[in-house]
Amino acid sequence: MPSHACVAGAASVGTAAVKEGGGVPLFWLSGAVLWPPETPPGMPPLGSVTSPWLWAEFELWHVMVRVVVTVATEFRLGRGLALSSTCHRCQNGSESILHCLRECPSAKEVWTLLGLYSDNSNLHDWLYRGARSGDAFLFFSTIWWIWRSRNHDLFNIDDSWSASKVVSLIRSSVREFHTIFAMHQSLSPPSLCLHWVPPPVHSVKLNCDVSWFAPSGYAGFGCIIRNPDGCWLKGCTGKVEVCSVLFAELYAIWRGLLLTWESGFREVICETDCLEALFLVNQRMLSKDIPEWDLAKHIQEVMNWNWRVSILLIQRTANSVVDCMAKAAASVADIHSNWSQPWSELQHLIDLDMTLAN
Repeated sequence: MPSHACVAGAASVGTAAVKEGGGVPLFWLSGAVLWPPETPPGMPPLGSVTSPWLWAEFELWHVMVRVVVTVATEFRLGRGLALSSTCHRCQNGSESILHCLRECPSAKEVWTLLGLYSDNSNLHDWLYRGARSGDAFLFFSTIWWIWRSRNHDLFNIDDSWSASKVVSLIRSSVREFHTIFAMHQSLSPPSLCLHWVPPPVHSVKLNCDVSWFAPSGYAGFGCIIRNPDGCWLKGCTGKVEVCSVLFAELYAIWRGLLLTWESGFREVICETDCLEALFLVNQRMLSKDIPEWDLAKHIQEVMNWNWRVSILLIQRTANSVVDCMAKAAASVADIHSNWSQPWSELQHLIDLDMTLAN
C-alpha cells in the first residue's frame, strides 16, 4: 500500500464486496481515506486537470482493487468456500488481481468485444494508463463489471453472465456516468435562488411539481402560471399512474406546458426542482432505452411550437405553491382539475412568495 494513502476497514470492505461486488463501484467502498497534500514526486497530473485529488483518487483505485480482490480470495479460502486460489472460471492458474480483471479468458473476451487493448504491464501502470486514456469512464466501468460478473458467476453457477451481457452493462454504466458528469458540469447549485422570483415583464412563469406515494402507483401533480406581479393566472392539478418519480415530474411539465399554450401565453419560463427531468428534456439526442423517452420527446415537441419557452431548475424551497397543490392532488380521486383561482392555503403561500421576492 502506498505510504501516502491510508484505507480503513480493509477486511470488512473485502468481505462486503465478495457477493455481487457489494452493489457499488470499488471507488465508493472506502469510508476513510487520507488524501496526500500534493501529487507524489515525479507523477504527472491525470488528464488535463492538475488538481492533486485526481491523483489521490487514482491511487485509491489502485489500493482498493488490490484490497478487495485479495481479501475476497482470502475470505473464500478461510471460510472453506474454495479449496484453492485457482480461478473458478477458467480453472487455469491462480486468481491473482490481474488474472481476475484482465488475463482470465472471460475477462479478455469482454475487453476484446469493447475493442480495448490489453497489455502485459503491471497493475499500477495498467490502471494509470487507463485513468489517462480517452475514456476513463469506459476503462473503469469495464473493470467494475468484470469484477461484478466474476462474483455473480461464483454464486450463481447455473446462471452465469455472458460476455455480451457484461458489455451491455458496461455501456449502460458509461452512459449514466456521462449523463451525471454533464449534469454536474451544467449546474452550479449555489446560484439557485431559495425563493420564487417573478418572471420578466411581458412573460409568465410556470411552476410544476409532483407528490408520489410509491405503493399506490399514482402521483399527484400541480402546475401554476403566474405573471410578473406574482398573481395567479391559471392552475391545474391531477393524478397520473406512474412507474417512476422522473415520469411523474415529466408528466407535470408536459401538462403545465399544454395549459400555458392553451391559455394563450407565448413568453414562458417553466421551472422544475427535478434536475434529471431538466437534463432529459434539454438533451438533443434522447436514448430510447429509458422508460421516459416517449414523454420527454413529447415535451421537446411542445417546446418547438411557435412560442418562446425555457425550462429552468429551482430549489425545492422556491416551489412551495405547486408542492402543496401536488400533495393535495395525490390525496383526492380527481384525475384532472383546472383552477381559475387559488384556494386559501395556496393564496397564503403565493403572498409569502411575493414577500420574499420583494
